[in-house]
Amino acid sequence: MEALHVNAELRQSAKRKNMTQLTISRKANKAHTTVSGYFNSEPTPIGALADLANVLDDSTFSNEMAHKTFGTLPVMESDTYCDSPFALDFLQQKESKERKERKDHTLTILCKVDAALTNQDKDDLMVYVNEYLDEMLIEMKLVISILAKTNVSFMKAISMRKAYWIIKKYL
Repeated sequence: MEALHVNAELRQSAKRKNMTQLTISRKANKAHTTVSGYFNSEPTPIGALADLANVLDDSTFSNEMAHKTFGTLPVMESDTYCDSPFALDFLQQKESKERKERKDHTLTILCKVDAALTNQDKDDLMVYVNEYLDEMLIEMKLVISILAKTNVSFMKAISMRKAYWIIKKYL
């Protein structure tokens, strides 16, 4: 994958960030005609995509591009649920409760040696993992919605927190 069609995502991000194509092209050190092409269905090379993401500094755009490029967790976009921090925290707690209800059973399965795992055990582990993924999806959107109130992007927050993770030996 050398280039992606991301014109719709670029337009949405520019609108969210209140930036024009001209401003984006100048800050990205790209010709205006090149950036205009990206906004109008020309494929965007991965390197240029990284430059645009840095200029836009838009958490949703960056996460959408990471998902499209590397298959990471997508950004939660729902027509059903509002994305206020309160609503997202409530949904996250609901998902966490569902996962925790399965925890003892899952821990019992994880005590088994791999050769002793039945197909049902493996299915039960996948249900538990899926509950975790549900929770992670909502938690990521919750963090992004809270960061939006502070005008700090997801990428910037991660950059700021990385030293702490290294000290804690998480990284």
